[in-house]
Amino acid sequence: QDEDENPTKKSKSGGCGCPYNKNTGTAVLRDQAILAIHDIEDLVAAGRKTQSCPYYASRSAVPLAQMVVLPYNTLLHAGTRKAIGLNLKNSIVIIDEAHNLLDTITNIHSVNISGAQLGLAYSQLAQYREKYSTRLKAKNILYIKQLLFILSSFIKMLGGIPGKDPAEVTNQGAKEETSLIEVADFLSESQIYNLSLFRLIKYCNVSQICHKLKGFVEKYQPSASVTNSKPVKSGVGTFLSSINKTEKKEEAVVPDNNENRPPSNSLQSLVELLSSLSMNHGEARMVLTKGSKLTAGRIRFLLLDPANQFQQIVREAHSVVVAGGTMRPIAEFRDQLFVSAGANPSRVTHFSCDHVVPGENMLPIVMSSGPSGARLDFSFQFRDKKETLDELGRVLINIVNIVPGGIVVFFPSYDYEKLVSKHLEASGVLARI
Repeated sequence: QDEDENPTKKSKSGGCGCPYNKNTGTAVLRDQAILAIHDIEDLVAAGRKTQSCPYYASRSAVPLAQMVVLPYNTLLHAGTRKAIGLNLKNSIVIIDEAHNLLDTITNIHSVNISGAQLGLAYSQLAQYREKYSTRLKAKNILYIKQLLFILSSFIKMLGGIPGKDPAEVTNQGAKEETSLIEVADFLSESQIYNLSLFRLIKYCNVSQICHKLKGFVEKYQPSASVTNSKPVKSGVGTFLSSINKTEKKEEAVVPDNNENRPPSNSLQSLVELLSSLSMNHGEARMVLTKGSKLTAGRIRFLLLDPANQFQQIVREAHSVVVAGGTMRPIAEFRDQLFVSAGANPSRVTHFSCDHVVPGENMLPIVMSSGPSGARLDFSFQFRDKKETLDELGRVLINIVNIVPGGIVVFFPSYDYEKLVSKHLEASGVLARI
């Protein structure tokens, strides 16, 4: 389909597209996926044998399956559910490890776009329009102009100049400052309140302008790009914790490097931000960070009402079960997720059972130092040191001598477990144990 959703004729030349994405092979793999339980590795192996795509096979199997196991992001994001064809009508939704459900919903629907991305997207889209202006339809040029207008407005709000190098200082002596404003005020100040964001987003999705621009950039991209020193996470929790930080994140123009290169598809971040602004978000805020140059700026959309995005699941599903080992306080889940989402309080039931180990058999003890008095610091920068591992070995030897039934040691990762085990074996601690 073209940008107006009119069917277009396929080229007879062929030779393009994924060789695994074939209707016949995908249908066969879909049936195999339904007949037995397969994990991702099994589907990939079966896809290689049948020369078919496991991704599209699993997607087409979703409407036929009786049970679907999927990650948080796919279930909690309405757009993703629609993309894979997941229908929650009269379904039983079970969410395990739901203790961080509120933060997860907030983070999924919170969007973050940097000033560097805005500058790159404006420059790339302007060059794209200039190169293909004679080949694009008038309607498509209008949509591209609207995208450029939005990018220009956002850049000006952050104190930058559209078309200029994002790393160039535009506000000499300006200090970094952060402001929190209402979404309606943000739309009014940026002067995009009178644009049809729904049509604009639909154009981006149907025309695949983001992918086209990415291909254009990969072909004509200059050898220098603007990059951030650290990846930035979004979400209310991350924002609140970042307010107290005094260090400023420096951004610079660096030579082209695969490791330091920013996302070439910067326009996709703008489309995600526009999607958040156009959705029924309930309680939300916009966070604007300004500095002396555009690369120091940032626009964040923060969702403050997770129940607003969870209510569709509550409304469509037959029942919703949230389970976890650290769910207290239960009232927070009941009020913020179910009652606020429109569920009848009489239908919300709570079940809790005691711990598998009796309370009289539990003795929590925090050890700050070992037998020799050395500090037990297992933070990332100290946990690999020989002194820390030696002290851990002395602790384990002492505990084994007084605990008759044996001990179980938990590690934060498999890699650290291998490191400790190798050290204890080399030092003779394992043999003594």
